[in-house]
Amino acid sequence: MPVVFGPSELPRVSHWGYVRNISIDFVTDYEFIRPFVPSRLQISREPVVTFCRRSFDDVDYLGGRGYEEMCVGVTVTDPEGDESAGGVFWLALWVNDARAASVGRELTGWPKLGGTFAPVEVDGTRGWRFGLAEYGSVLIDGGVSSAEPLEQDALSRYARECAEGGYAYCLRHFEAIVDGDGFSQLTRTRTVFTPTRAFVGVGSLALTAPDWKAAPHSARIMAALATLPIVRWLPATVSEGSLSIDRGATTALTDQTVPAQRAIGMTE
Repeated sequence: MPVVFGPSELPRVSHWGYVRNISIDFVTDYEFIRPFVPSRLQISREPVVTFCRRSFDDVDYLGGRGYEEMCVGVTVTDPEGDESAGGVFWLALWVNDARAASVGRELTGWPKLGGTFAPVEVDGTRGWRFGLAEYGSVLIDGGVSSAEPLEQDALSRYARECAEGGYAYCLRHFEAIVDGDGFSQLTRTRTVFTPTRAFVGVGSLALTAPDWKAAPHSARIMAALATLPIVRWLPATVSEGSLSIDRGATTALTDQTVPAQRAIGMTE
């Protein structure tokens, strides 16, 4: 979009020259999270929820510019795919760049919203703190403390795992208008992250659920996320490196017609 001026100018394979990913993970309750994940995808009986605060720079389709992002997802596998079809189903993402939001939503179905990001506070190589807000209303505060760098052997193993790539699962949803039909597709996109350094530490997370007037795009999302049961915290990670995505390899795993005024059912 807008299609009257020709096809997309995006490269088939996009590169992010710099990525910093701060990931805070925990095990949640299976029965609570299952309704949020499409029925085709399988989740563990001890499902892992990840909150990722990302900073990007040197992005090719932004002319070398960067943007900030906050992602919330659940680790999943696709029983109908191959053995390596594990990845993350993304529940919600916030970004501070309109082009990054529209590209991700239209082409892949990344569930992106607009957000305001406080600069990440960095305490040497021991700690990182971050925040996310909508119209001045705080949504998420988080951080990593007591971080230690991965030793060379561990970093090499991590780099080999990343080189194999991982899958991002999203719902590419276009709502029906008037009396027509919309459609919803479960998509799978391979991402390849190349780390240059990584740290492991202790994560902390505070979620706020403002009312609709204070945060009209995020209020319902945050109300659900704020009630996620935390069964067990996992080690937090901070990693830096580069990223690539081959959009030509993005696959629509399912197609669902969406009549007007009908909500999408996540489970059968």
